[in-house]
Amino acid sequence: MSDKRLLVNIPNALTLLRIVLAFFVLFFLTASQSQKAVYWGLMLFLTAAFTDYLDGALARKKGLVSRFGQIMDPVADKLLIILTLSAFCYLRIIQGWMVGLIILRELIITALRIQALSGGRVIAAKDAGKIKTFLQMGAIMVLFFVLIYTTGNTFYNYSQGNMKRAIDYLMLIVVLVTIISGVSFLKEYKKVNKG
Repeated sequence: MSDKRLLVNIPNALTLLRIVLAFFVLFFLTASQSQKAVYWGLMLFLTAAFTDYLDGALARKKGLVSRFGQIMDPVADKLLIILTLSAFCYLRIIQGWMVGLIILRELIITALRIQALSGGRVIAAKDAGKIKTFLQMGAIMVLFFVLIYTTGNTFYNYSQGNMKRAIDYLMLIVVLVTIISGVSFLKEYKKVNKG
């Protein structure tokens, strides 16, 4: 099957859909601070996350793994996480420096992964990377529920209370694991390049 045909296969279409959905999640979280908009953002985020699982499963099962998918799939994943966390930062639920470190890590590692792929070297996700992704997605789900709980409550202040401290501790753990997984990837990247 040619690359042109692979470009329009179902897994690749799902990857492109995830990119589009990521921007819609950002839109619904930032354009209107209504509970309905937050629900829409959550539903679209869950849909996008499901396409991540589905496109990989279909590509492996149907033998539709392509260079396009290998490059764009991680880009779509990172974009979904980065845009969603940026929206929560815009809403002042999480701190900017935490999101900044996560974005920096994701941009560097994604660029290095694409560079390795362009040279025919595939760097598989390690346990640290999988744990990082699980924690990031879990933290985003918690943030969605916090936002749903507090939307419309004019007396709630994110800068005060136990909930704010709990969010800060959760995000601190996410940031630390994100950095550790980045260091783990850099070691693997160095090893693969030496090989």
